[in-house]
Amino acid sequence: MKVKRQELAKCREKLNKAAQQNVGNKTVCGNCHLKLGHTKKSCDFSPCRSAYSCGSLTKRGSEKIAFATLERETARLERSLCTAQNEIHNAERATDKVLSSVPKQIEDVIVTELPNRYMSLGRRN
Repeated sequence: MKVKRQELAKCREKLNKAAQQNVGNKTVCGNCHLKLGHTKKSCDFSPCRSAYSCGSLTKRGSEKIAFATLERETARLERSLCTAQNEIHNAERATDKVLSSVPKQIEDVIVTELPNRYMSLGRRN
């Protein structure tokens, strides 16, 4: 899960860095996806090949799907971890409850008082 979190953070960082470099009020080119105010017909730049160069996932379908899949996988792993932690916590609480119950305390006193009668081979009968 830690690897998935790091991978997701790295992807977000790359996208944010590219998006910060591609800011402005000008129109977005349909070819290079940069906000330089020109159009696809007059674009002198090479076509945008990655969302990490323009900062926009909306223009890159396959990268958008991969990013969404990574987010879903990370969220699923985090939910799984949270569920496992809750189960461990509940098991610890149940164990503590059983060990501190009155019948358990009475049983412990009886076994300590008469170990020959209630124990065999080191185990309780």
